[in-house]
Amino acid sequence: MMERDDLERFINEQRDAFDTDRPSLKVWAQIEKSLDRTPRKRFRSIWIRSVAAAILVLVGVSIGMMVYPSIQEYRHLQVLNNSEEINGLETYFQQELDARFVELSDGWQSADQQEEYHTLEQNIMELKKELIKAPKHSREMIMQAIIASYEAKIALLEKAIEGENADKTNFYERQADI
Repeated sequence: MMERDDLERFINEQRDAFDTDRPSLKVWAQIEKSLDRTPRKRFRSIWIRSVAAAILVLVGVSIGMMVYPSIQEYRHLQVLNNSEEINGLETYFQQELDARFVELSDGWQSADQQEEYHTLEQNIMELKKELIKAPKHSREMIMQAIIASYEAKIALLEKAIEGENADKTNFYERQADI
């Protein structure tokens, strides 16, 4: 503590001697030059950071716009899956389709029939998506279209079963003739 008091007293006594010295003009010129550069660097740094932040925001918004519709569609499909009306309809038609598939023992005989069946499946999925977004007054029409698509799938399976049965009958008739 004593040393500090001595130092402070010395500085206070010699203050006038310290304050008389002034830096040369050359030193002031260098100081001014360094002061002029600092704002430019700071401005450039702020500008670069602002551009980078804007790009990040733009990328984030773009990704959000791409992901959000998928999330909404998933939520709508969950709501649709929980709908009693569509569940009862699907259960009934799925049982009917399963029974027809059991009868269709040899599988699809025609690639065209199989392709048509898959097209009807895709049509039903699209109709379900429309059903979610549709206003209440159009829901009945969409439900009728879904039912018609299921009935078309059943008719297609029945046609394939009839073709399979006709082929078996012809085979057995030819066997009996021999």
